[in-house]
Amino acid sequence: MIELRDCGGGSSISHERTDPFRPAAPTHDLFGLVGDATKRWLKQACSTLEPTGLGRTKGIDSTPLRLCKLALFKRRVKMGGSQLELSFRRGRGGARPGAGRKRLPGRQRHTPHRARAAHRAGHPVHVTLRAASRSLRRRFVSKTVLRALRDSNSAHFRVVHYSVQDNHVHLIVEAASTAALWSGMRGLTVRVARRVNRVLFRRGRFWADRWHGRALTAPRQVRNALVYVLQNRLKHCQRIHSDGRAASAYSALDPLSSAQWFHGFATSLPLGFRSVGPPCVVPAKTWLLTVGWLRHGRIRIGEVPKS
Repeated sequence: MIELRDCGGGSSISHERTDPFRPAAPTHDLFGLVGDATKRWLKQACSTLEPTGLGRTKGIDSTPLRLCKLALFKRRVKMGGSQLELSFRRGRGGARPGAGRKRLPGRQRHTPHRARAAHRAGHPVHVTLRAASRSLRRRFVSKTVLRALRDSNSAHFRVVHYSVQDNHVHLIVEAASTAALWSGMRGLTVRVARRVNRVLFRRGRFWADRWHGRALTAPRQVRNALVYVLQNRLKHCQRIHSDGRAASAYSALDPLSSAQWFHGFATSLPLGFRSVGPPCVVPAKTWLLTVGWLRHGRIRIGEVPKS
């Protein structure tokens, strides 16, 4: 509403025009959703708003406007009704026969799912990893496994010796603490599984079971574990004489083991023998793996593991 006043006679002429900056007058429904204080403010705003350039209001506090919006939102939520409950079909979820992780076949169950014992830094650990496929000794797969073993070494976790067979891997590792052992083995298993799956263009579970670890607490145990790991191929091959010795010194050594970097054999390695892949082991630091096991004699080339 624009009002024109005559200075002489005091008469006034008023007419209405459309103001693009004036907000629309509040409707009856809007006033029914807000309180009395907000109603008064809306009436004052509609009558005193003045356009200032970009449609902003001059001299009007915006706090009641936010309260009005909040009141409208609360009213809409209140008008929405109560929360609906989701109904689930019977037989899905919860305790029921056959629920949970399925048990592995009997030929793959080797390590029970129990809490592992605490680890001491001075005791090496003989670790066995069993894979779900028999492809670990293939050319590209074996190199991938060895690179993963090399990348798993750290300041607190070390792979000292290894042996890669068709469907399992034997390791002798050292760790500074229980947490370092668990973390190192977790990273090693994940690293090997992902890389081998990428090479074989496969997905899914790679390891058939949890890793099995046995602490080596005595020099005799350490020597037996070294023979078992380094000469493990002789246990699976058929080129063994009746007296328990291999056919030759060259055939007795496994190229997919750390025999090349082991300095505890009774005789020198045959000329031309090389382990496959880059060096992926680090020198031992525990007394049992460096000096202690030598009390029971060096290892003969071709010595077959007892078990």
